[in-house]
Amino acid sequence: MTNPNTLPSMHEVQSAIHRVRCIRRVLAEGLARISGKSVSAFHQTPSRNTNLFDDYSNPAMR
Repeated sequence: MTNPNTLPSMHEVQSAIHRVRCIRRVLAEGLARISGKSVSAFHQTPSRNTNLFDDYSNPAMR
């Protein structure tokens, strides 16, 4: 997704969903692609915005 003002297409979202151990998951790579960011920038977001990510302080949620 290149324009931050538009929503991702249905195809972009569906292609980012993977089935892992019978549970549908969206991996960091897919979320980064949908949001138009690099994977490393995507991973930095919780540490830069801890007030938005309540569970980030819990190591099990990382």
